[in-house]
Amino acid sequence: MKLSALITALLLAIWGATSATALQKVIRFAHQKNLFMAPVFVALEKGLFDEALAKVGYRMERHEINIGPAVAEAMAAGKIDVGQLGMAVIVTAAGRGLPAKIVVNTGVAGEGVVVRTDSGIASMADLRGKTIAIPAKGNMQDFVVRRGLEKAGLDPAKDVRFVEIAGPDQKQALNGKLVDAITLWEPLVTDAVLGGGRLLTTGQEIYPGHDNDTISATTEAIGKHPDAVRAIVQTVVHAQQWVIDNPEEAKSIAAKYLGLPRPTVDAAWSNVLRRRDGRPSAEYTQEFADFLSKWGYIKTKVIAADLIDEQFMRGNN
Repeated sequence: MKLSALITALLLAIWGATSATALQKVIRFAHQKNLFMAPVFVALEKGLFDEALAKVGYRMERHEINIGPAVAEAMAAGKIDVGQLGMAVIVTAAGRGLPAKIVVNTGVAGEGVVVRTDSGIASMADLRGKTIAIPAKGNMQDFVVRRGLEKAGLDPAKDVRFVEIAGPDQKQALNGKLVDAITLWEPLVTDAVLGGGRLLTTGQEIYPGHDNDTISATTEAIGKHPDAVRAIVQTVVHAQQWVIDNPEEAKSIAAKYLGLPRPTVDAAWSNVLRRRDGRPSAEYTQEFADFLSKWGYIKTKVIAADLIDEQFMRGNN
């Protein structure tokens, strides 16, 4: 082939690839960097999102937004179509008017209450009169620790003092003796333990089997881009099944995307549980929403059955 002909063929190939990309519609997806996102990390690492979305004429515009409420704000502003939202965030946001639906569950439990090794605190009952750090009022950690206190016979409104401290800063507050206990999610729970703390109890021990993490989609995205939403949901479910079946490789991939040593991920892994089918639980969602309403965090009644959209789960094995 002559050089001119080769150049022409190459330019046509490049033009064709560029045109194909230009013709693809965009779905905007945001996620955080935590252990719940191991299936998403696997799907990114193996190109599963690109493959599934290309089949339906889409490409993903991916964003890392490491605070759940900021993801909800971006969705409310029409800047994100599908996003990772903790159960607390999506229920609270829905209660305040965010037009979005839970489309897949990405994590069960995963919280922990950590104390200092020299604190003398051996049970939740020993937290009477103590100061407990929570990431925010009304989030899942707040809910779980309150539930644990109630199970131990304490009144969360009277018998302890809560202070709000951002998750990444809680370890320092605990080690500096500014608080007596901290409540976090993985891998921050394990990081606090490896940093000198002691795990008092886990969210799973306090409230077995509860939904913690979701991927949710705006109602606009569901209406305008159902094929793309379905591709994301089913890819997440298949990746979640792969994570369950291939934990060693999944841990290495998660460590890479989280920027953490593999031993930290190893230690945190068993504290996050996953459902093979990724199906959200209306029962746990409703119970959590009712507590948020009871505590005054949301004023509008949230009906879990209306908040969960399972249509994109159909066809998964």
